[in-house]
Amino acid sequence: MKIKDAEEDLDDLTGCLFGDLKVLRRIPDHFECGCRRWRCMCSCGNAVETFETALLENRKTSCGCQDQIRRLPIRRTRIDYDGEPVTA
Repeated sequence: MKIKDAEEDLDDLTGCLFGDLKVLRRIPDHFECGCRRWRCMCSCGNAVETFETALLENRKTSCGCQDQIRRLPIRRTRIDYDGEPVTA
């Protein structure tokens, strides 16, 4: 019985940090596959629910707020064969 409890503690992600997400609690399983979901709080204050695998594989590290900050503007300038910008 103690071994089972110890194994369950290893799977508990409550309080762990994954990027800007802090895990608050586990969400009861609603899927037939048994995928575990967790309720997390982002450093910006937004709450988000995500799958355990996304956290462990670093595919989910924020609520999405950091995606807008990390995007850089793309310059769309046409250049002709001489290397000069082309005006449309």
